[in-house]
Amino acid sequence: MQRLSDPRRFRRLWLAAFFFCLSGLAVLIFGLERHRLAVIDAPVSHMLRAERPQALTAFMESVTFFGSDLAVLGVTLATALCLSAFKRRHADALAFLLCTPGSIFIYRLLKDVFRRARPAAEHLVAAGGYSFPSGHATMATACYGMFAYLVCKHFCRNVKGVILTVLLAGMWIVLIAASRVYLGVHYPTDVLAGFFVGSAWLLVCIWINRRIEAP
Repeated sequence: MQRLSDPRRFRRLWLAAFFFCLSGLAVLIFGLERHRLAVIDAPVSHMLRAERPQALTAFMESVTFFGSDLAVLGVTLATALCLSAFKRRHADALAFLLCTPGSIFIYRLLKDVFRRARPAAEHLVAAGGYSFPSGHATMATACYGMFAYLVCKHFCRNVKGVILTVLLAGMWIVLIAASRVYLGVHYPTDVLAGFFVGSAWLLVCIWINRRIEAP
């Protein structure tokens, strides 16, 4: 954690991560516009949907709920309330309240820009609107990523704690994203784009949070 407290080192890491997210998203947009994403979408979709036993489908339906608007906004409001009312961490509460609703606005805007139709595969859950980027992946990355950042910020005292927190949050986000492909409502590149969009916005919110708290 001491390394991240160094403004110059943090700035370098932040810029590298932000550039990586924007570059990844740009590659996917290029592939979408040139109709070249099938080389990724077809094999990954086939692998995840090859067998869909009832028990696994029920599990995935439960997992995918935690990436919905209702779930992430509930987590955001509850966490922000606790941070502000009980811990007096108003800057952290503000960052969370900016991060999740902001990600909803961004993914909805991008869906209207790119207008990619959803997969023709059987949808095991209801899903409307366009497909690219995945709203669940975008919101989950922003919401649970911000949650993980705040846990690291206030509770992790060493690198092992940070790594464990980031791994757990990452696994949860990946599981939510995979559930969207498994359930037939998204292409793999939709959720990958959602990860890049959500991560980029998360980085912006973390930067704002640190700027507010800077002396």
